[in-house]
Amino acid sequence: MQLPLSSSGTGEDILFIHGFLEDQSMWQEILPLEGWCSHCIDLPGHGLSSPYESKEPQLEDFASAVRETLAEQNIQPKAIIGHSLGGYVALYLNKVYPDAKLFLINSNFWTDSKQKKKERDRVVEIIKIAKDHFLREAIPGLFYRPENYPEQIDKIISNARLLHPQSIMNTTLAMRNRIDFSDEVQELKNRLVIFQGSEDRSTPAELMMQKASELVVKVVPDVGHMSPFECPQLLKKFLQDHLSLIKHR
Repeated sequence: MQLPLSSSGTGEDILFIHGFLEDQSMWQEILPLEGWCSHCIDLPGHGLSSPYESKEPQLEDFASAVRETLAEQNIQPKAIIGHSLGGYVALYLNKVYPDAKLFLINSNFWTDSKQKKKERDRVVEIIKIAKDHFLREAIPGLFYRPENYPEQIDKIISNARLLHPQSIMNTTLAMRNRIDFSDEVQELKNRLVIFQGSEDRSTPAELMMQKASELVVKVVPDVGHMSPFECPQLLKKFLQDHLSLIKHR
C-alpha cells in the first residue's frame, strides 16, 4: 500500500508519523526543521489514505505500509518522530531502520492494561452508532485546556469526520492488539527519547517516569496529549536539540 507523503526542507531524511484520528497536517506548526528534509505521511485509514480494512487489525499493517512507501521513494530516515499512535508505529519500524533515532511524542512502549483494552472495545461499539458524537467528545479531551484551542480542535474534528468508521474501528483494535516493547526499549536507550505532557491522561507522566527511568524523558508542565498543538515551539526546540546530536556523532 502506497501512503500519501509530503516533504519540506533540505538535508538528511527524517520521518513524522501522526497520531490516531489525525493526519500529516498536524505537524505544520513544527515544520520545517532547519537542516533536515522532513517527510510527513498519512497512515492507513487516515488523511488521504485508503480506508483501513482488515479482518485482523494489527499495527504491523501500518509499519509495512510505511516501509513500502519509504522504499518506493528511496527514503532512509535518520530519525522517526511519532505522535501517540505514530509512536507505536515507530517502535514497529525500529528493526527496519535500526540506526534511526526514535522520538515518542505523547506515546508509550507498553501494552494496554485490561481496563484500557475494555475502553478500546467500547470505542469500537460507539463508533458503530455515533461516530460524530465520539469525535466531539474525545478530541477536546486530549487537550489539557481545550478552551484555549478551539480552531485546532475544530480542524481535527472536521478532518476526522472524513474518515471511514471502519478505519477508526480497525485502528482502535490494532492499538489494542499491539505488542509490548518494554524489553526492546531498554536496549534502545541511546536512540530513543520521549516528550511528555504533565497532564496527559492517555499516557500519565508518573507512569512514564516509572517505566522509562533509564531513558531521556522531557515532561512539559500544563500540557496534555496534544503537544504538537499545545506547545509546538517547545517541541520544535526539543527535536532540533536532539537531532543536532545525530549530526555531531
